[in-house]
Amino acid sequence: MDQEFTEEQLAEIARQLNKPEGPIGLEVAANMNQTNISMTRAAIHSLDWRSGKKVLELGHGNCGHLSEVLQQADELTYVGLEISQSMQEEARRINREEVDKGRAQFHLYDGQKIPFEDGVFDLLLTVNTIYFWADPLALLEELARVASGEAHFAIAFAHKDFMEKLLFVKDNFRLYDQEDVRQLVDKSPWQLQNIATHTEQVTSKSGALVERIFSIASLEKQ
Repeated sequence: MDQEFTEEQLAEIARQLNKPEGPIGLEVAANMNQTNISMTRAAIHSLDWRSGKKVLELGHGNCGHLSEVLQQADELTYVGLEISQSMQEEARRINREEVDKGRAQFHLYDGQKIPFEDGVFDLLLTVNTIYFWADPLALLEELARVASGEAHFAIAFAHKDFMEKLLFVKDNFRLYDQEDVRQLVDKSPWQLQNIATHTEQVTSKSGALVERIFSIASLEKQ
């Protein structure tokens, strides 16, 4: 039987999905890492991995997938950005060995301004964060600023018609279908190369098994 939630509980789920914080946030992040791993892997595998590249991930959560990123090529450097201090600290804890080796860094940002110099990153990815971008076009412009001249960027997102059926999805989510993403990218310094669609079975927050349709938008810097 599906678990029932009050309006207050649904609002808390939505808030924690946007910005996981505290003990509840750690539990939500662990669950997200598990339920989103197929999307994360699809985003990782869509990128052009080569030795020595510098990688930026936006909204890494607890970053339980870091080992899968770093095994894609030799001498990679990973940088994660989060709006949640709890997630930054948890990612550092989980990945302490790679942090100590200098292969991974985790930073905080305000969700708008990327705190790095121009042209730093070769590969960029983000999974299930686009719904929460306050100014999507401005953020794409910021990401292009810190990207190198031949950078590749993978954006993983669940389709609008799936997301709008979820009880916890409220007004603070900006939902997208493939055409919405195409139109957004067309206005940005990025060029859309491909949108690959995937279907999988996942367990919803209510405990029900549902079919999730998601896409990986593959971008290149213009």
